[in-house]
Amino acid sequence: MGTDDVGLARRHVVGAIRELFEETGVLLAGPDNASTVEATSTPEWMRARIAVAEQEKTLAQVLDKRGLSLRTDLLKSLVNWRSPDFAHRRFDTRYFAATVPLGQEPTLLEGKGVWGRWVNAAKAIEERNSTVLGEEVGQENTVGRTLGELMVPGSEIMLEKMATANGCIAYLSYKRKAHVYQPTLVVEDGKMLLEVEAAKTTPGDPQRER
Repeated sequence: MGTDDVGLARRHVVGAIRELFEETGVLLAGPDNASTVEATSTPEWMRARIAVAEQEKTLAQVLDKRGLSLRTDLLKSLVNWRSPDFAHRRFDTRYFAATVPLGQEPTLLEGKGVWGRWVNAAKAIEERNSTVLGEEVGQENTVGRTLGELMVPGSEIMLEKMATANGCIAYLSYKRKAHVYQPTLVVEDGKMLLEVEAAKTTPGDPQRER
């Protein structure tokens, strides 16, 4: 993950697993190191998710009650994105990926989500300049918007990489070097663009992506 701070890395990983569980019900945990819990779409699990979301319970308390431990080995660290220096709202975000465990089905957090379904990455990228996805979501802040207007640049670039991967296993198995993406604003032919330095994959000068 590009840090020697084990405690910081642990907090990022646990935070990612907690957020995944809270927002989708997908839980990377099991009774042992070789299995994962199943059927996390029940009303009981939804109550647990709401309790975690409203900070009535911690994820550790939810797991301890059921004799479960985190399966951190199922989480793949991707990249670190930071907001541009000029942004008013700042963020420093770590992105992770995982496959959905057997016997689990993602669901929206009760009372929080407005839309959700599986989206094919390749199809989403193919239609990126259309407003198809925004129209389907059907919200005031999504209708008439393209993919680039619906997602932050980091998420859109990762979606591009998913779209070109030869399946889930290939995407998760790809060896990535720890890298921090931080866009800078450039003006070219009167058009403003966000430019980021891509992670090096071969010796030589860094590549730039826009």
